[in-house]
Amino acid sequence: MYFVPISELRKVEGIIDVEKLRERAVLVFKDWAKCHECDEYDRLEVFAVYENTDEGETKLCIYIVWYHTSSVYVVEYPLNTDPLEAVKDVLDKFYD
Repeated sequence: MYFVPISELRKVEGIIDVEKLRERAVLVFKDWAKCHECDEYDRLEVFAVYENTDEGETKLCIYIVWYHTSSVYVVEYPLNTDPLEAVKDVLDKFYD
């Protein structure tokens, strides 16, 4: 299993169409998480999506939509990564 360092979990700038992510996702995970700043709980959704890069490669991208701050985070994994294992890896980092 390929594990990404937390530094590779980056915030996506701009507007993301969550419905399009949901349609293209091979795996969707929904949960509630506690905000570290205000201790309130809010929804998050995680999408595993195969994306083509500018270099012509296909990668597994894991998107985290954190509704509490209206933020989207993404991290890329090699194509041969199991989507479920990638989601687990990212959530372990996001929850810490």
